[in-house]
Amino acid sequence: GKSGKSGKSGKSGNRSSRIAWERKGGIIDRSIHNMIEGLQQNFIGVHMLLYLNNATFLHAEGDRLAMELRHARASGLSILLVHEARALEGGCEFDRFFHVTPPDLVKGGLYKEIATPLHASLRHLAISLSLIALKLGANLIDLDTPKQPKMTFGCMVQSLA
Repeated sequence: GKSGKSGKSGKSGNRSSRIAWERKGGIIDRSIHNMIEGLQQNFIGVHMLLYLNNATFLHAEGDRLAMELRHARASGLSILLVHEARALEGGCEFDRFFHVTPPDLVKGGLYKEIATPLHASLRHLAISLSLIALKLGANLIDLDTPKQPKMTFGCMVQSLA
């Protein structure tokens, strides 16, 4: 274990965090709860990945997403935008989001950062996924170097030329 830095005082969490894990009278499997709780305590940087497709910001789910984004931005979370451009996967033109996103989010700079597009070409998709991993904190691994330092999260990128 860690040298007493966990900050736990013998409690299993506060009431509000336990309530958050309840679903219609049942409690989510404890091991999943513990895993997520551990991840939340150990992350240094925190990101929210916003997957943008032709269903984003529609209906009641869109209203909930907008509320989650407002909360995430107010909490200082980094928002990583991923734009689905593949038609068979629900892709659409990026311009659509300026019309369906709540105005306060657009004016507040939600789309200030450029979204990483997911294109149908396998080469483009591989690059996009690598860029997303790097933005989430991955380390670039040089495949030509035989010995790599140990890493907790790596991203392998090969030259496609």
